[in-house]
Amino acid sequence: MLSLFTRQGRVLLTSTLWGNRGTREFLAAKLIFLGFLLLAAGINWPVWAIVTVYSLVESGLAVIGFRRDRTSGVGAAKARREGLTRLALAACFGLFSWLFFSLLWLWLAVLLQTLIMLVLLVTYIVLHLPWLLKDMRGTASTDKQALFEQVRRMQDLDRAAHDLHNKLLTTTETDDRRDLTFYLAWAELYRGHRLLPTQLWDKAAQYYQAASKTDPSNIAAYASLAICYLQKAEFEPALDQFRQAIAIFNGDRRQQPYDQALWDWNRNEVSSEYEQSGGLLQLGALAVGKVQTSQESPANQQRLTEEFRQLVIQLPGRSREELNTLMSRKGGKVLNVLQLLAAGSFREPAKPLEMLAEAVTLPLLPIQTIEAAGSAA
Repeated sequence: MLSLFTRQGRVLLTSTLWGNRGTREFLAAKLIFLGFLLLAAGINWPVWAIVTVYSLVESGLAVIGFRRDRTSGVGAAKARREGLTRLALAACFGLFSWLFFSLLWLWLAVLLQTLIMLVLLVTYIVLHLPWLLKDMRGTASTDKQALFEQVRRMQDLDRAAHDLHNKLLTTTETDDRRDLTFYLAWAELYRGHRLLPTQLWDKAAQYYQAASKTDPSNIAAYASLAICYLQKAEFEPALDQFRQAIAIFNGDRRQQPYDQALWDWNRNEVSSEYEQSGGLLQLGALAVGKVQTSQESPANQQRLTEEFRQLVIQLPGRSREELNTLMSRKGGKVLNVLQLLAAGSFREPAKPLEMLAEAVTLPLLPIQTIEAAGSAA
């Protein structure tokens, strides 16, 4: 599922190791305990009393961490391993504290205890690496892998979508839910793509809406829905979907909240940032072309064209001039990058590309529009 060389992999590495709340709590509890030991040495408190209080605090934090993990969808076995590991390392820290501060000079005890704290912190992180690597491999049960393969091959999508939906309802594991959500969204997308050659835009739009609700970070769902609205000359809904797609591309979670890990997965593993940016630019071109060849009034054509152009320039590195240059090209051209964006990563044996080709063809514009776009560029 992941690689250390993708942004998602680096995010997971950071959040699991040094950016993890449990790691920060692990270190903070020991620093506070060390401070109390120094204070106790100044007023002659027994070390065993401080160690006892520390042990109770660590036990409470382990229980809180276990419940927090379970609430967030972490499996019981993994959450239990996390809690037990933390308690075992805390016990080692408490034992060394009692030995050092009872038998050695204060400065030497502080030095050795700080060294032990760092060693235990590294140990805590290293013990997390096997769980991290397992998450990054994205291993799934055999039945799930079979469903995922069905989606990749676009085979029996209706049954696959039904089974994925049922599993999603009964699964509490965070990683499993992400995998199921990701593939269910693409299953719905491909169910919609199957209908494009027959021009059943309304039915296809229903599947694209289901995909966007399942995984709000899937830009292809919004782009495909906008394509359907454009084919039906429903420009206001198309404009709204285009606006949402650009907001998600720019990482804006205010309009449409989404799972950051799924956003990273869609960005790194499905279509590249270049493909997403280029695809949305070409979607803007398709929209402008459809508006210019529609039956809308000239005033409405001008307003809609300007709104689509304003959205395009919200894409980093894209400009109104680039859109005009694309629009000045001869009509009948298949917008290949938009096609790739909507098709996703599962392009063999190129079924999605074949189904999308007719729907993402640049319309033949009136000669006046082409000349105007060319002069503007």
